[in-house]
Amino acid sequence: MALSAITGIVLMLAFVSVRWPGGSGRYLKVAFVLVVVVFVASCVLAILGAARDTYVKAPDPTERDP
Repeated sequence: MALSAITGIVLMLAFVSVRWPGGSGRYLKVAFVLVVVVFVASCVLAILGAARDTYVKAPDPTERDP
């Protein structure tokens, strides 16, 4: 997650600060969109993983206590 955030920041700084010839700025935009998608996906996975750990599992009725 941190890697995609840092990559996105670097890509936007490069896009804003450098005058890119022709259509090369488009590649930066596409890479930025992909980085945003990866960042959002990793955030969703982290939230769902944390939420899964907060719920108590129901006991299995087929298991017996010793």
